Amino acid sequence: SQSQKGIEEGIQDVSLDDTGDNDEGLEERPNIDITAVDIADWSSVVERLSAAIHSSDVPALRSCPAPLLPGSNGEGQRRGGGKFNVDFKRADVLNLSDEEFRALFPGNQTGGTNTPQSTVLVTLMFTLNELFSTSMAKATAFLLRLTDSLQSGTILLVVDSPGSYSTLKLGGQGSSKGKAQEDASSAEQPRKQERQYPMKFLLDHTLLSVAKGKWEKVFSQDSRWWRREAARLSYDVGEGAGLEDMRFQLHIYRRLDE
Repeated sequence: SQSQKGIEEGIQDVSLDDTGDNDEGLEERPNIDITAVDIADWSSVVERLSAAIHSSDVPALRSCPAPLLPGSNGEGQRRGGGKFNVDFKRADVLNLSDEEFRALFPGNQTGGTNTPQSTVLVTLMFTLNELFSTSMAKATAFLLRLTDSLQSGTILLVVDSPGSYSTLKLGGQGSSKGKAQEDASSAEQPRKQERQYPMKFLLDHTLLSVAKGKWEKVFSQDSRWWRREAARLSYDVGEGAGLEDMRFQLHIYRRLDE
């Protein structure tokens, strides 16, 4: 589709791959700043990964020589200009103040157009289902706050576990009561019917119904496989650990003008 073609062209525009060894005629590259957010402290891991992709000293294959970030000079600077920086913030996104939430998206102003400093891509990687499981009300509010914080044209990428792994159950009796109390309650009032909702349904309802007119769905796939090439993609990281094939669901939305 035209929308999917636009996404593919946009991804090509920000590709980190070098297309040649000669800097002559190379278009100036934009700065790329990544802000990683999690409730746990991954700062040391993020710092090590960032240092590794810029380093020419890490072990590498002949087909993918170091530094792993093509054209890097070891300090985040790439050939053709532009820096690639990664920052980590430890935060509970469901309980941030308005000021803390806005600070995650520097340079953004609601209703404006993308500027060189604005956020162009937000990813929720195997996170949204957990947020909905923690609190459906807070997760919905988070998506609506996200909507109000992003400019038109910004892409939202949601990747999560597929199928029953991302189904949320609502209703039914609370599990905090003892069995005797539950039996007594059941005798006094009908048991509430438990309902199951796929995460995709809750996501679409929030972005396309509650925030109607503010998002368009660009691409959606309920089940997709990532399969590694075992002969080319293998790492000796210890017994019982390594890369595995995986299945996931994928949804892409674009923020619209209001």
